[in-house]
Amino acid sequence: AVGLKNLEIIERENLLENSRLMGERLKEGFGKLLDFSIVGDVRGRGLLCGVEIVKDKATREADPVKALEIYNACMARGLRTRNVGSTLAFAPPLVINADEVDQIVDILGSVIDGLA
Repeated sequence: AVGLKNLEIIERENLLENSRLMGERLKEGFGKLLDFSIVGDVRGRGLLCGVEIVKDKATREADPVKALEIYNACMARGLRTRNVGSTLAFAPPLVINADEVDQIVDILGSVIDGLA
């Protein structure tokens, strides 16, 4: 019964469409971070996104130490993420809005800029 109610809420609140739209916005915002020398790749589907941190873009050698530094700095600024090796993984809630997506991108960009 609880599961069915959850599905009703997801449908009523149009959360799948919001997930698609906000996921596109998030991935697009993260894509701008590719200008940083330490961002090797940005990938995602819906609201599940990952930003790969590298030592060298040409070789795409992973940099888990720098990724951990970025993770810790993000957490200190209130941005919750997950550190998976050299990738920072993001899975914001289905109810996220455009301003919140932009805030995620801004915080991550600021942290990377300060540590790159």
